[in-house]
Amino acid sequence: MSSRLQHHAHPVSILQNLYQVLYLLLIPLIRGFLSALQGGFRAWLSGAWLDILVLALFLGVGILQWARLTFSYDREGIHLQRGVLYRERLFIPMERISTLSMLNLFYLKPLGAVHLRADVPGGSHRDSDFSLTVSRRVAANLMATREKARNPEPHKAIYIPRSVYIALLSLFTSNSLAGVLFLSTLISQTGRLLGEEFAEGLFGTFETLARRLAFGIPPAAAALGYLLLFGYLLAFCVSILRHSRFLVERHQNTMYIRYGIITNRYYSLGVQDINYLDIRQSLFAKILGFSSVFLHVVGYGRQQKQEISVLVPAGKNRESSQIIRGLLPHLKPSDITIRSGWISLPRFLTDPAVFCLGIPLLSYLLALFFPEWGDFIHFVGWMLLIPALWFLAVRLVDCATSGISKEGKNYTIRYSSGYYLHKVVIPEEKISQISLRQSIFQRLNRRCDLLLYTYGEVPKPHLVRNLPQNQVLALFGLHTTLGKERRRAKEKPSNV
Repeated sequence: MSSRLQHHAHPVSILQNLYQVLYLLLIPLIRGFLSALQGGFRAWLSGAWLDILVLALFLGVGILQWARLTFSYDREGIHLQRGVLYRERLFIPMERISTLSMLNLFYLKPLGAVHLRADVPGGSHRDSDFSLTVSRRVAANLMATREKARNPEPHKAIYIPRSVYIALLSLFTSNSLAGVLFLSTLISQTGRLLGEEFAEGLFGTFETLARRLAFGIPPAAAALGYLLLFGYLLAFCVSILRHSRFLVERHQNTMYIRYGIITNRYYSLGVQDINYLDIRQSLFAKILGFSSVFLHVVGYGRQQKQEISVLVPAGKNRESSQIIRGLLPHLKPSDITIRSGWISLPRFLTDPAVFCLGIPLLSYLLALFFPEWGDFIHFVGWMLLIPALWFLAVRLVDCATSGISKEGKNYTIRYSSGYYLHKVVIPEEKISQISLRQSIFQRLNRRCDLLLYTYGEVPKPHLVRNLPQNQVLALFGLHTTLGKERRRAKEKPSNV
């Protein structure tokens, strides 16, 4: 008999389990509908016992699933037993857990419940390997047990960013589309609660306001622009609330990260499980001399779309470097030694040139086919040209700064992805694949694109464009490997 204390999930899990058997509710609904059609209220009442039986079965399934699920934990790991007809036992070693997280969701706070998750390398890239709603006390004890198991010696470094840096993170990471989606969901749910007339009144008020503030712009275009602007501002405010009270603690072998006001998020990350460090800048942040730092660890910032794997929300470049040295000295970036250079300019400008030339051309053609929408089409075309030109500017900076270097056992690479500039530090053992690719023109110039894949739920590619081929081969020691393969091919006897 195990001496470990057995725990049940929080009773609210009963309601969560019932989502899996919602189809059972179709039985009383269909029976009630058919009875009401045939014999009215009396016919429905005569068969109400069947409805009660189905509802009892519905509730009983949830209670039985909850009762048959137990778990325990110690310094060795988490033990889980579940199943009614088929009994399943699961063991997750504590040393293999990359991220142990605790989400104190606002609607669970009055119940004293939190959502506990554990992720291990090689697990599912969609769901956590261990996910339960448990009491806050049990979750806190489990995280404390993990802390004691992984950190036998006391060592601590603490980082708390200033509020202005939380605002800068929200400024750099918020986007209009997320805000518009949040706004549309909010209005639709408000319409359900307060009536569709209230929701229609909101839309009508917005339409009237957009027409009054058009200032010579086509009303439809003005409405679209104000909607995107309001969506961005809404996403900005939500992001500030989400990442306020940010704190990082570095212990010997783990990092503890917490943030949030309405929903509190707590993460315990294994330092050796960090796949790479990403120092990220938008073009605006690059001009201002600011950067944000992100971590890639299995289970951190990937379970829900509103989560991001941030380590340093924002800070001046020198300040961010100091924080990295204090929290993760083994992942300090090095200066780039192999660069793409301005000779690679055509390779970097191909994609943005397509957008910068294609958008005006497409706008002109659409205006010819739909002259009644001409003003609107031309306005939207000019508005879309702004992000295309911004993309062009990002690629110009990328051409001037991209490259790769190696210091100790870490590789540092600089490249751009979308509208962001990245400086990524990758430990050698976290590289899963190295790929060099060439176009016909790159073969003539003896240059190549470098693709580094890092470990994770799904391999993550990092693309550095148009590097000198011989230098890249030498950096990774591939010259020696290729030479040995060629010698073996020459020495191999013929089968003639």
